[in-house]
Amino acid sequence: MANHALPIPGTKRINYLEENTASVDVELTPQDLVRIEEVSPKHAVHGTRYMKEQMALLDGGSGNDDGDY
Repeated sequence: MANHALPIPGTKRINYLEENTASVDVELTPQDLVRIEEVSPKHAVHGTRYMKEQMALLDGGSGNDDGDY
């Protein structure tokens, strides 16, 4: 992910897309960025997206569930 970017969930309506794209006009202060890092650190995600059995279906059956893809 690019620096200074936050993921925005997908949308299925034009008005939601317009709201999301309007976010380019939002200016975050240094304090805002500190607070975002406090509540959602860059490297806080651990584990896999799916259970081990599901991961085996995705990675060719190796059962590799250590998150190294």
